[in-house]
Amino acid sequence: MFFIKFRQTKNQKGFTLIELLVVVAIIGMLSSVVLASMSTARQKARDARRMADAKALQTALELFYDNGSTYPAAPSAVEITEASPLGVLTPDILNELPSDPIYTGANNYHYGTTNPVTGYAIAVKKEIGGWCQFKESTGFAPFDNAGYPLCGQ
Repeated sequence: MFFIKFRQTKNQKGFTLIELLVVVAIIGMLSSVVLASMSTARQKARDARRMADAKALQTALELFYDNGSTYPAAPSAVEITEASPLGVLTPDILNELPSDPIYTGANNYHYGTTNPVTGYAIAVKKEIGGWCQFKESTGFAPFDNAGYPLCGQ
């Protein structure tokens, strides 16, 4: 019988399987942390857009009020669409009414006025924090009664 003796050298090059698995596991954990924080950042960015849209609506409503000394009447809470009372703001004051950055089926912007029409409120549904409202004067009782906090507070 012939035995071939393999000579082992101490200067072997390369990584062992264990070392490679440890590196892959570390990379996987780091990427999951980054992806989780990116998800929260995206939600915050969409919420910031919703707040900016509501502020633009407030500005448009004040311009409308300056022109006619009244706000578009909406005695009950309505979704903000072209068919809603706020449709009168387009195209003269606003190019288009805001649409939610992610939800295509539901409108997360609502509008209501006091009776008589001396004040209004705009309710916005955020991904982080739920509903909140922007209001002028005393606001809109159904939003207040629902416990919607003021946006940004």
